[in-house]
Amino acid sequence: MRLRRRPSFTAICIAAAAAAAATLLFTAEGCRRAAIQEPDALALIRERGTLRVAVEGDYLPWNFHGDDGKLTGFDVELARILAEKLGVEAEFVETVWDSLLPGLADGSWDIVCNEVEPTDDRAATYDFTVPYANITTVVVVRADRAADFPTPAALRGKTVAGSITSTYIAIARANGAYPVPTDTVEETMKLVEEGSADAMLDSNITFLDYKRVHPDTPLAVACENPDPSPVAIPMAKGEATESLRNALDAAIEELREDGTLRELSVRFFGGDLTK
Repeated sequence: MRLRRRPSFTAICIAAAAAAAATLLFTAEGCRRAAIQEPDALALIRERGTLRVAVEGDYLPWNFHGDDGKLTGFDVELARILAEKLGVEAEFVETVWDSLLPGLADGSWDIVCNEVEPTDDRAATYDFTVPYANITTVVVVRADRAADFPTPAALRGKTVAGSITSTYIAIARANGAYPVPTDTVEETMKLVEEGSADAMLDSNITFLDYKRVHPDTPLAVACENPDPSPVAIPMAKGEATESLRNALDAAIEELREDGTLRELSVRFFGGDLTK
């Protein structure tokens, strides 16, 4: 029988060094992987001390600047209360509609509070809180043309003004209309008023508020969708925002139960949209 040769002391040292190096490499790789894990969004918000909230800033009565120049509105005041519930302050960032949701993905802000509907397409990319309000979509045209639009189907072949990424333009396209891109509600209304676009779609609340501010507008509601649409708060999708979403859900339900949501709705809309 052939005897096995015992390894030399040098060989043992080399093997031990190699094993140690492998262990260090494994440990370093583990640390690297741990380091690239997304940090908890709620923890970062509390460490920062602010909840970054994106709004348009000129979308009455959801968010707008009052006579004193300060930002207010249903969504703004709701966001302030929610931030307080999280133990931080609300920090608002004003931007155009089309950049609101993309800004969540690149980390420009934490949430969007700007009358956003959680459609299936959006839910595939972003996480949403529980709904905090409900709206009704209306078709707005010049009053002298209202009879020409008894239902949304009458939009076929017509031009509809609005933000390209809004659910309203999606509805218009589904009914065969051609979109006319705009950036703000004011711009959208003006295009329809002057006849540069045949119609626009928006929430009943937005139009009623526009009419309150512009009582001489030639616009009118031609028809509406009888089924209300929910409004919720979007945020980046993933495990990192799970704790934030849960905390906001709990806060919204608390505000619903204690009547705060209803009070805000009556204050800014003249009725309760939060049921």
